[in-house]
Amino acid sequence: MAQGSVAGKVAIVTGAARGIGRGIALLLAKEGARVVVCDIGASLEGAGTDSSPAHDVVEEIKKDGGEAIAAYEVNHPDFVLLDINMQPLNGLTAAKEILSRHPEAKIIIVSQHQDTQTRETALSIGITAFVGKDDLTPLRDLIVKKAGNVL
Repeated sequence: MAQGSVAGKVAIVTGAARGIGRGIALLLAKEGARVVVCDIGASLEGAGTDSSPAHDVVEEIKKDGGEAIAAYEVNHPDFVLLDINMQPLNGLTAAKEILSRHPEAKIIIVSQHQDTQTRETALSIGITAFVGKDDLTPLRDLIVKKAGNVL
């Protein structure tokens, strides 16, 4: 594996069935990561659940020769991407829960909420990085270019 490559790493992507999360999951798979696709399939309004969009992304990754997997506890991923606006458990709560059981976990919050208080709260619970959705360039740098060094 080339240094800085995500090949062979495990990544969990929440909100991976649609939008930015889907794009990130597909990019990570294309770069050689094993991807845990997490999405409850709620509507854009946050109602209901539907697992079929997440299964569709898993199938797309597999069709393109990638590997998609389904369990954090079994695979201990190399890094986790969380959005603060997840439901029913928000990303900060999920990060606290993961870190309480796995203090070594590398968690990146990707959020539209970029105010100082939210960022400081996220960083204070021990996440690795906080990236705003308005500029995802740092996310690619964190994951793809420096995965072996930064995370």
